Amino acid sequence: MDGVLKVLVPGLDECWALDLHWDPALGARSRIGDLVYRAKYHREPEARDRLADEMISGVQSLVDLTRSAVRRGQVVIGVPAVDGGDSALPTYLAARVADATEMRREPGLLVRVAQRQKVKFAAHQDRNAVVTGAFVCSRAVPGTVVVVIDDLVQSGATLGEAARVLRAAGASRVIGFAATRVAKGMVM
Repeated sequence: MDGVLKVLVPGLDECWALDLHWDPALGARSRIGDLVYRAKYHREPEARDRLADEMISGVQSLVDLTRSAVRRGQVVIGVPAVDGGDSALPTYLAARVADATEMRREPGLLVRVAQRQKVKFAAHQDRNAVVTGAFVCSRAVPGTVVVVIDDLVQSGATLGEAARVLRAAGASRVIGFAATRVAKGMVM
């Protein structure tokens, strides 16, 4: 798919995805969905790097759009890993986006402090409850436009909770950017 998809996520000023995770016409993962799968679950460096290049291209295409707040992004962060590590795919993607843009990378800004279970295993209607209280912001960010990177967005619960915490810390705008959008009922 060329371009980016706008995704409606409560709590975010904007949310974008490069593509759908699953291509119903093919009955298989999309090209980007396959890169996410291979980078995340098989930890393939080539897939991770190709995905990062796609994310950079997608973010840069939004920077060129005057209607997108991404062009005013000041800080870029990845959604922190459930295990607290710095090796998560979103963290890597955020670092690569920061290196290719004028946005600052601040990996310790959003800290995961708790999560009872992985969001993907929660029932769709329970996902907000699973991530509530999962993050804290390590410092105040008054007036800052923050771009939060994730590998995929499904219900939007994780990105929405990240936005709530960042706004409480003073962020003026929070924009989500994911590699893929997983629609309810889609095969992963």
